[in-house]
Amino acid sequence: MSCTHDGAAKPHVDAGKVKAIATTGSVRDPRFPDLPTVDEAGLKGYDMTWWQGVMAPAGTPSEVVDVLGRALQTIAADQALRSKAYDIGLNVQYAPAQALAEQVAQDIAKFRRIAAEAKIVLE
Repeated sequence: MSCTHDGAAKPHVDAGKVKAIATTGSVRDPRFPDLPTVDEAGLKGYDMTWWQGVMAPAGTPSEVVDVLGRALQTIAADQALRSKAYDIGLNVQYAPAQALAEQVAQDIAKFRRIAAEAKIVLE
């Protein structure tokens, strides 16, 4: 299960306190259907989605991972939870363990590339 957070600015935009120019994810936020993504606005390839995931320690038996996955899938499908989360700017989605592992690997590669291009060195 993951949560992306991309709609918390909506009350401020609606009140006219903030002008939204683009969303940072790879797809448009349903709360702002007319607002382009940064990629659509001209910075091709830009995708900076914030997400959270639930992880287990390395070596956790696959049976345990499967049980946790099924429980998280059930939780993520709960419409009351999804609605409350949506109201505060969260999009709740279920992703199986392998998909989350792939997301982590992709993000590590992306941020390593960004750091290398910016000549950022961590000591």
